Amino acid sequence: MRLRIIVDRDLCEANGICVGEAPEVFGLDEDNQMGVLDERPGPERAASVRRALDRCPRGALSVVEEPSARGFGGRAPIEEPSGGEG
Repeated sequence: MRLRIIVDRDLCEANGICVGEAPEVFGLDEDNQMGVLDERPGPERAASVRRALDRCPRGALSVVEEPSARGFGGRAPIEEPSGGEG
């Protein structure tokens, strides 16, 4: 499973706590707006991402777990449309 980070921009205050906890995943741009540097961090970063989520004072960060797409070069397999002709 891989994590996918979701940011609620209406709640985010860009105070940078997440950057301090996981600087390889979160960053602040030149306008001090928070950005996600790695939207789908690997399992080696899960602990720092969870700390960032726990410490976010506004609860603006969340994650969902997605299945890994192994064997497809990191891409999800192409799904064929369902249904037949006619």
